[in-house]
Amino acid sequence: MAQAAEDVPTLDDIEDFLAWLSGQGGRYEFVDGRIIAMAGASERHNDIRVNLTLAVGTRLRGGPCKVNGPDLLIRTDRPARRGRFPDASIFCGRENGRCLTRPLVVFEVLSEETELVDRSDKRREYQAIPSLAHYVLVSQDVLRPEIYSRREGQWLFTELEGSETVVTLDPPGIEFPLGELYVGLDLADADRDELSADVLTGGDGGTAARLPRRRRRPSGPPAAARLDAAGGRHPRTEKLLSLLTERRREKKPRSIVRPV
Repeated sequence: MAQAAEDVPTLDDIEDFLAWLSGQGGRYEFVDGRIIAMAGASERHNDIRVNLTLAVGTRLRGGPCKVNGPDLLIRTDRPARRGRFPDASIFCGRENGRCLTRPLVVFEVLSEETELVDRSDKRREYQAIPSLAHYVLVSQDVLRPEIYSRREGQWLFTELEGSETVVTLDPPGIEFPLGELYVGLDLADADRDELSADVLTGGDGGTAARLPRRRRRPSGPPAAARLDAAGGRHPRTEKLLSLLTERRREKKPRSIVRPV
């Protein structure tokens, strides 16, 4: 979780922050003159971030735009008293500096520690940047990215779903399957969470339910292997397995679009 760093000065602007940062270890952001310590990413978070960079970078290769990783600072206000390090970003052209100001797309991979800030303060800061066309939130737990896109002076919210769903970002005019962001990761937990949402909402394809964070599962055999007293699977387990099989067979991408 981002938190105020101890024993650090209050600085005047981004240039002072960059000068201070050059002699530090760890990761920090700069908010209204305050230096904010950033928590390290989990292995899963990092895997998704790397996959995202590869998926986007491959589509941008040879064109005027490029993808940046998490080590380039983006200035998020004109007085230069705020700077953020997103998980990834797209820029067209070069600014040739340590602090960039004209992102086209910003990506954040959600985590339990940062989700609230990513959805609130950071979203508002990034959306205030005139050049920004898309702000993309990527979940670690479910195949359900959230995209805020600028259209004719307004922000449109799109929620996609399904590993075969194609993520479209225009500009810069690229597309990639959502599943590429999760290559090498175990998606069983994401499928079970997605299925649980459908069971709770009736599976009618309406607005996706907001799911709680994954809980530590009890030791012992998985739910699909547990037997009831009669020696067969519990009826709820059978229902879940049936719905999961049906969902995997259909694999119908779904999207929800609404103005913000």
